[in-house]
Amino acid sequence: MVEIISVRFKEGGKHYYFNPNGAQFQPGEGVIVETTRGTEFGECVQGNTPIDEMELTAPLRPVLRRATPEDEFTREKNKEKEAKALEICQQKILEHGLEMKLVDAEWSFEGNKVLFFFTAEGRVDFRALVKDLAGVFHARIELRQIGVRDEAKMLGGLGIYKYIAQFGGAGATVPLTGFGWLLAKGTAKAVSEQGVLGALTGGVTAAAGGIAAAVFFGLLAALIFKPKSKS
Repeated sequence: MVEIISVRFKEGGKHYYFNPNGAQFQPGEGVIVETTRGTEFGECVQGNTPIDEMELTAPLRPVLRRATPEDEFTREKNKEKEAKALEICQQKILEHGLEMKLVDAEWSFEGNKVLFFFTAEGRVDFRALVKDLAGVFHARIELRQIGVRDEAKMLGGLGIYKYIAQFGGAGATVPLTGFGWLLAKGTAKAVSEQGVLGALTGGVTAAAGGIAAAVFFGLLAALIFKPKSKS
């Protein structure tokens, strides 16, 4: 048996096992961990738990320490930088005339790397774009092409779909293969075209036809099947 804690790096994102090194952690606590991409800030979602070593798919990496208020501040500043990076990268994509849709940006916790995720129908030569972005951010730049399914998962991981569901109510909780997928897809497109503001409007815009149809037929059904008052 080996003791682990489970950590995620984005709301709704994938959970990863880490070695707590004898320290005790509770769900909701911020932790600083060692990853393949360097030191990162994560959230503990499962406290100290013994598991069979056979369940491990990779060697356990260590928890370096419990997050401090300074770490929390760095994390929030990185989120602000990510939003700005999305806007700048989108503008650079337009300037270079590249056929690609920007999905997300991630600043490393240490601030020495920016990772951009994008979708495209084919291969994209973004070498000039990377050089341009490196000159703007003075950090290592990585662009990673993802598929449509990964795009939808990433939007969910960002928490965008959750807020769409809260705004739209029951209709937005339909599985992503249906109406919910249309909302998430529209949001992804709007984010790539408008930056973070697209997250607030894209899903509703894309699903406007479906929403209008649902309202119309819902009203029609209500008129036809309206129960008669008892006398």
